[in-house]
Amino acid sequence: MKASLIVAICLLFCGAGSAIAQELPSYERARAHPRTVVDYFLLCPVLGVDTGGRLDPGSSGPSGQESFEKKKNLLRRGYSAADFFVTSVTIDIPNAFIRIAGTVNSLEYTLTFVYFDRQGKSNVPAFSYYAEGGDGDTYAARFYDVDAANNWTDITQDVLPGVSLEDLDTNPDNPPDIYPLVDWEYVLPQKGTTVRAVPQMTYALSAAGPGVDDYALVKRLSRHWMDLKWDRVEGRFLRGDVR
Repeated sequence: MKASLIVAICLLFCGAGSAIAQELPSYERARAHPRTVVDYFLLCPVLGVDTGGRLDPGSSGPSGQESFEKKKNLLRRGYSAADFFVTSVTIDIPNAFIRIAGTVNSLEYTLTFVYFDRQGKSNVPAFSYYAEGGDGDTYAARFYDVDAANNWTDITQDVLPGVSLEDLDTNPDNPPDIYPLVDWEYVLPQKGTTVRAVPQMTYALSAAGPGVDDYALVKRLSRHWMDLKWDRVEGRFLRGDVR
């Protein structure tokens, strides 16, 4: 049995605490190649831990080894810091998948972290983040190019195709200007490489001052999604089927 598979089994089935912590990589090991999804997660400079010990997506705080060590706590089910709690952790190394879920201020959040393989180039790490909010839920997704010196460049706009509500509507009689702006949730896979693009009624819609018809249209179309299929040769997603 390969060492990486042994680590994966321990991470998936051991309880929270020191058993998992002992299997997490050192900073030096994570910066070497090849990298696992855990290495990428711990090295990602945009996912940080704030001064209160909470997950901070979009972090501009300390990076490097200090952030690396603090983020190990996020991979422990049962970890808490003030009003921040980690209630569920899934680490699936063979499928390059991590999911962390819990609550902050009694509102639910979910962070998913994966990477996609590119032929002849470095992998593309990516994360999606969902958080409940009093004024509306938050959905975010980012994709990165990582060079040999561990510099991370946001390539989200380069790898994701444009998607609109019009693409999900099978009614040919609707003019294009009836579709309001919405936020999009990008559901990252645990198995395979197909991402789901799902419209959500959040801040983008609310900011546009929608009417009753807008809400009804978005509610109907939010039952559907578009499959985005990863092309490892081109290093980007291609538009797939609407479901």
